[in-house]
Amino acid sequence: MPRTRIHTKSKDRFKRSMRDIIRDLGRQVKVTYLIKKNECPNCYYDKATDSSTGKCKWRTPLEARTKQQEYEVSTGKVDLRYKFFKVGRCPICKNLGYLALYKKRWVKCLVNWDTDIDSNQAIYTQAGKSSASYVDLKTDPRHFELFLHCSGIEIDGVNCRMSSPPAMRGLGNQTLLLVRAISDVKLTKRSTEKLKDYI
Repeated sequence: MPRTRIHTKSKDRFKRSMRDIIRDLGRQVKVTYLIKKNECPNCYYDKATDSSTGKCKWRTPLEARTKQQEYEVSTGKVDLRYKFFKVGRCPICKNLGYLALYKKRWVKCLVNWDTDIDSNQAIYTQAGKSSASYVDLKTDPRHFELFLHCSGIEIDGVNCRMSSPPAMRGLGNQTLLLVRAISDVKLTKRSTEKLKDYI
């Protein structure tokens, strides 16, 4: 029995149609991603744990104050970069061990909240609450790298995080980018947008 193949023109037509749907029915989603990461100037960074050691680089408060004044004079900035602490949480990096610079980008996506009330309940485990609401996003495949390396997503004013890596779907596997995200906030109302699963 001969194998049926989908013609290239059909794939292109389907791809154009799906991208038109995203453009016309999609909503703006805010994607936050890391662009720069520098070691904290105030404490020692532990590469093994990817966090602060909890030890200050300065022996006295006067030494930290002097470094802060030098920083302000040389750069003209007044943000706090050097502050003495004995042991524990670094006041500059909040015990991360590094200072991160994030950027935000708006992406047009079809948004479909999981409105199945039975499966949308918060799950409580020994470690605490593990999930509350799922959301599926469908967008252009060119945003693959952005979603793959993003640190957070804001959808309809709700902060979410990726629950699994993004995946390409559709005819020829290049039509749509599917993103599954999870929110720690319980969805209180049903989404006004009810979309069929096109894939």
